[in-house]
Amino acid sequence: MATVEIVNDPEDEKPFGKNSKGFSGEFTQIDSHTFETIENARQQSKAILVDDRNEYFINLSDDRIQIYDMNHHPFKIIKTLKYPLSHCNCLRTVDSAVLCSTDHSYCLVLMYEGQYRMKLMKMSVSDGSLKWETVLNKHSHICKKFLTPVMDSRGIIYVGETTASQIYVICNETGQVLEKMGTGCRKPFKTSVKWFSQLSLDRDDHLVVFCYGRNDVPLLKFFTRNLQYVKAIQLQVYLMGPIMHEPISNGYLFCGLDTLYFASREFNIISQKAMNGSQYYNHFAFSNGVLLTFETYNNKLVCYK
Repeated sequence: MATVEIVNDPEDEKPFGKNSKGFSGEFTQIDSHTFETIENARQQSKAILVDDRNEYFINLSDDRIQIYDMNHHPFKIIKTLKYPLSHCNCLRTVDSAVLCSTDHSYCLVLMYEGQYRMKLMKMSVSDGSLKWETVLNKHSHICKKFLTPVMDSRGIIYVGETTASQIYVICNETGQVLEKMGTGCRKPFKTSVKWFSQLSLDRDDHLVVFCYGRNDVPLLKFFTRNLQYVKAIQLQVYLMGPIMHEPISNGYLFCGLDTLYFASREFNIISQKAMNGSQYYNHFAFSNGVLLTFETYNNKLVCYK
C-alpha cells in the first residue's frame, strides 16, 4: 500500500503566513517581541504599520522610523529612516500614520510642528524621501484636533478634524486639499454628528463617523464619499481609538478605554479582551488576519489570532 507523506506548508508555521482565514476574534496570543530599550522619550513608539507584501513591521517615533523583517524571530531590523527636513525650526512630534493602500512603498504621517501647526506628509518607506507635504491648519496659533488619516480604494485621503466637525478631502498624488466637507461647508452633514471623535472607512468605502446621539448614546454614522447620509448604528461601547477593518474576515476592531472589541461585518460585537494600560498608549495593526498590539509602556509587541 502506498503511503502518503503529509508535508506542512511553511506558511502555516509562520505567525503572519499567507494562508490565514482572518482574525478569529478569540484573542489567542501566538507571538510576542520585546524591542530594544529606548534612550529617550522621542524614541517612544507613536504609530505602527505593517507592510504585508514585504512582511515588514514599521515602528514610527518622533525622531526616526525603524523597519523590521517579520520573517525573523525576533524581528530583524533592516533599516532606520529619518523624517524629511523641515523649513520650520521647531520641535516635531508624530500624531499618527497609515500605510498608503494603493502603494505600500509610501506612508502618510500626520505630524505636529511646534504646539499647534499640523502637517500631513507622504513619504517613502524605502528611502525616507518626501513626495509632498500639506499644512492642514494655516493659523498655527489655533489648536485643532485632527484624526488618523484614512484612504479609500481609489486612493483619496480623508482627515477628520473634530474641533469644527469637518472632513478634509486630500489628493493622494499632490497633497492638495480638494475640499472640506461637514459643518459650515458646501457639503454639510445631513444629520447631527455630536462630539465627532473618530473617522474610519467600512468595507464598502463608506465614511464611518463615531459620534453621540440623544442622551449621549454612542453611534456609528455612515456616509457616502460625498457625505450623503446612509444609516446609523447604536453601539454598546464608547470608543477611544480608530475603528480598524480586518479585510480577510471583514470584521472590525473597536478600541475602548481599557478593552478591545471585535465586531462582525454588521458591526455586532462578538468578543472582547481587557488590555493593560490605556488605549491612548497602545497601537494596533492587522497582518494577514493576525492582530498586532504594541504596548508602548514596555516597548513590546504582542500578536493574537
